Amino acid sequence: MRKIGINLHSVPGLSDEEYMTRIADLGFNCTFTGVFEKARHTQIAELAATHGIEYETVHCPFDRINHIWLDDDQGENALFDLTNTVDCCVAAGAPIAIIHLSSGRKPPSITDIGRARFARLVDHAVKNNVTLAFENQRM
Repeated sequence: MRKIGINLHSVPGLSDEEYMTRIADLGFNCTFTGVFEKARHTQIAELAATHGIEYETVHCPFDRINHIWLDDDQGENALFDLTNTVDCCVAAGAPIAIIHLSSGRKPPSITDIGRARFARLVDHAVKNNVTLAFENQRM
């Protein structure tokens, strides 16, 4: 069966239950979200399952992703955001984390420190059986 998915919060103002009911009624069979606290991912996954909807992906935050390439504290914070998303995937039973490598029209140069951080992320994802899907790769 072909999957047809939609962002869980593409229409504001609905509770998770109302939204899940509507997307199921419209024929969607999978959904994705951004990052929340892990307990909420578990609740959404349980709600999705009751409606026959697969919780397919969790999208990593990308507001400070450019720092992943820089030798600064924000780079470690960006790595935390990414590893936390993997942990949220585990809580949700979502098999895939969506990740940006950078953001904006003039991303920072690729660096060894950024490569090392991504290697740590990949190791964390492998240990947790989560697939990393890289999108919007670089301008």
